[in-house]
Amino acid sequence: MIYKHLSIKVIAVLFIIGIAGFTSAQVSADAGKDLFKANCAACHSKDMRSAATGPALGGSQAKWGDDVALYGWVRNSQAMVAKGHPRAVEVWNQYKPTVMTPFPNLTDDQIGSIFAYVNGVYDGTYGPKKDVAAAGSQAAKTSREEQFATLYHYSRRSSSFGFVAYKNNFKLKSNCSS
Repeated sequence: MIYKHLSIKVIAVLFIIGIAGFTSAQVSADAGKDLFKANCAACHSKDMRSAATGPALGGSQAKWGDDVALYGWVRNSQAMVAKGHPRAVEVWNQYKPTVMTPFPNLTDDQIGSIFAYVNGVYDGTYGPKKDVAAAGSQAAKTSREEQFATLYHYSRRSSSFGFVAYKNNFKLKSNCSS
């Protein structure tokens, strides 16, 4: 009787641990940001649009068209090239002799998190949202006179005050000469 009660408790604890482990391994752009910094940022541009040592990562899932192959590339690019995968060979031909560092220990969820972050940065859905209305109201608070005074202060140090003022469409007053 005691063994039956104990085994039910053990099964319940194992079930809870299993669920906790399952829910903690999910795709997350925030986790992807940390993973990107730790594993990818040394060779790939953080704007996801520019090539660096490696290609720009924005849109790479669409270019590969197959997450299984893309994840295989992340884990071992040279194995994909050796198999003759068309996209792997194409990327290799563009960037050889530079070999992508293999990441065989990254899980599918970790690679998915990296690409969730990459896609979010690439399409602008990840990161702080810019409050355009707040920025506009702050700019409106700065009067034209304050802008001119700041310009006058900084440009007095140079000999090109008239040019700077003219370029910024300020009307010079007779008492504001250099």
